[in-house]
Amino acid sequence: MVKKQTLLLWLGILVSVAALYFAVRAVDVGTVADALLTADWRLTVPILIVYWVHFGFRAWRWRILLYPIKRVGTGEAFGPMMLGFFGNNVLPAHMGEFLRMFVAAHHFKVTNAAVLATLVVERVLDMVAVAVLFGLGIALAPAAPEVVTAIGYAVTLSALGGAVLVFLYARFMDRWRPAIEKVCRTLPEGPCGWLLYNLDAFGHGLLALKHRQNLGVALAHSMVVWVLIGGTIHLSLMAVADAVPVSASLLVLGATVFAVTLPAAPGFFGSIQLAFLLALKPYAISADAAIAASVVFHVITYVSVTVVGLYYVGQFGLKWRAMRAQAEQAMVESEHEAHDRAEQLIHDIENPGAGSRPREEP
Repeated sequence: MVKKQTLLLWLGILVSVAALYFAVRAVDVGTVADALLTADWRLTVPILIVYWVHFGFRAWRWRILLYPIKRVGTGEAFGPMMLGFFGNNVLPAHMGEFLRMFVAAHHFKVTNAAVLATLVVERVLDMVAVAVLFGLGIALAPAAPEVVTAIGYAVTLSALGGAVLVFLYARFMDRWRPAIEKVCRTLPEGPCGWLLYNLDAFGHGLLALKHRQNLGVALAHSMVVWVLIGGTIHLSLMAVADAVPVSASLLVLGATVFAVTLPAAPGFFGSIQLAFLLALKPYAISADAAIAASVVFHVITYVSVTVVGLYYVGQFGLKWRAMRAQAEQAMVESEHEAHDRAEQLIHDIENPGAGSRPREEP
């Protein structure tokens, strides 16, 4: 396990260094520094307000997803959620998600798998919202080639179609399950167990969305979340450039989200800078201004999340040196739970009516 995490750490560092190299080589560092010195730092306050309002909507959405598992308030969900974002700032390999899972599972007294299921659904809802906004940005981008515009519309329509499929699966998952089991019988044991486990985990996380009202609220929250993040990006661009079109912010939003899903060093340094640079190429915004805007956005969001995260580290009694070990422990436990559950599902399919397979002693 340590070797795997070490490998991911070094891979992330290499990706971040490469991204930072390609971003910086396209600009004049002195000009970027001048742009930062002359930036409108008065926008720091509205940037912080818009950015932190988005976290309120995130916590509210997570409370909805947690409802069938554990009834918690938005304030209760806020702390573990922020520890996850803090963990991504200071831990390698996106381990903040596992830190969030570890803290939430212990604090709410539920299983790792239950928390992980809600996080998976969160990511699906985020993908739908970002795809819609990114597709809109591509469609509105100036002088965009027809093929790029077509891709924008295709991405948007695919996202909307994905939202419909999520709703249908949430609404009728009991009817889908027998058909999926039939298909699974034609697959090898390994892929079969993986497919059933992940579908069950996803379905467990969707329990709160079985009612159309909850799904609509969760999707609406997701759109608000990403519109607010897009607003944060827009304000960061306004701090260093004039007359920034909304479509530019939407393209940066999509590019940044894609960039942070890739392996990266803690804090995603380099990846975010390259995303700003590439997304703003169709616009009359210089490369120097694009990098300066990325620094404004990155510094304000990174520092504020880290400060709040440190507060919750103390609130939950976490030890700084133990946080990575706790995140790794949650990762291992979730993998073991997934393996055991997958074996149980295969046993149930192969032996209908035989009851649960007895658990083997380690």
